[in-house]
Amino acid sequence: MSDHRAGPGWGSGSDGQRAAAAALAVLPPTAKFFHGLPMGRSGSTIDHLVIGPTGAWVVDSVFWTGAITATSDGMLWRGKESLLPEVDRMLERSVYAKRALGIDVHPVLCVVGARLPLPRHRIGGVDIVDVQWLVTLITAHPPTLLSAELDLVTASVARWRLDPPPYVAARLASAEVAATAPRRGARPAFARRSVSAGATRTPTAVQAMTASAAIALTMAALIAFMMVRGRDDATASLSGNAAVRTAAPTGRGAVRIDVTCDHDSGDYLLVGRVRSIDAARVRVSATLDGRHQYLGEFSSLQRTPTLGGIPAGASTGFDVQLVDGRERGGEISHFEVTTPSEACPTGT
Repeated sequence: MSDHRAGPGWGSGSDGQRAAAAALAVLPPTAKFFHGLPMGRSGSTIDHLVIGPTGAWVVDSVFWTGAITATSDGMLWRGKESLLPEVDRMLERSVYAKRALGIDVHPVLCVVGARLPLPRHRIGGVDIVDVQWLVTLITAHPPTLLSAELDLVTASVARWRLDPPPYVAARLASAEVAATAPRRGARPAFARRSVSAGATRTPTAVQAMTASAAIALTMAALIAFMMVRGRDDATASLSGNAAVRTAAPTGRGAVRIDVTCDHDSGDYLLVGRVRSIDAARVRVSATLDGRHQYLGEFSSLQRTPTLGGIPAGASTGFDVQLVDGRERGGEISHFEVTTPSEACPTGT
């Protein structure tokens, strides 16, 4: 059973926590959520924990004002400060929750109030989402836990409340992620380092730095090449009872959409599949009748969730974003899929 109690310290400054709790209240019955779980005897708490078929999710919420900006390396900024400290904090919480539950945990930073450049970003393994997208993120993930496993994990939460595991603070952001996020206006981290007095830089060190710079430039060029650009409009046409295949967006890493008939309802189904891509993953979202839905993040050849109940002659927009190995998202490509104007035959 879910625990709807407010977390410790939820006073007048807890608008973020309360907004996230209200959003989680609409999760399907198969998901359980808990608030204000202690992190040992440190006095810190985890705002929200969700246990469901899609796994375990540690959610901390923040109430910020203004706009969050993104730089070309995929880092998010609040004014002149990057969100790396928040990424560190969420990684610590996920490690602690994994120790308490015995399973992998998805860390999520839920932003209330401030505007994110996109509904969802991912930095160093941490999802950063707008509160309105929190439930979509959790429910769109592929299922990973069976019913019996859910019961075991829920029992672990009860033990957690009674006897929290010891908490040991640690900085967990990787050097690779940190290197991509210098303070705005400052030179990159490697340029700020100085050689101590009397020390000389060996040829090996120079060669290593040169090789690293070359690799970074090569990766940047490859990422720029892989970014999906432009807009392709694809219109489906009905061909008997066979699946109707539509065009995909240009560029590498395309998502192919198949349009098929739902013979029971007479509506159409849209089934997507990620083609073979060079990027690490691809993020996909869809828009129909002004309703935007984040479908998830997928690897090569994976299927995206099926969209059902699509009427004849309806246009559905798809947004595709490639993500590289450093969790950096590229330019978003948009394309449209329009179902045939004739009704889908039923009862066949």
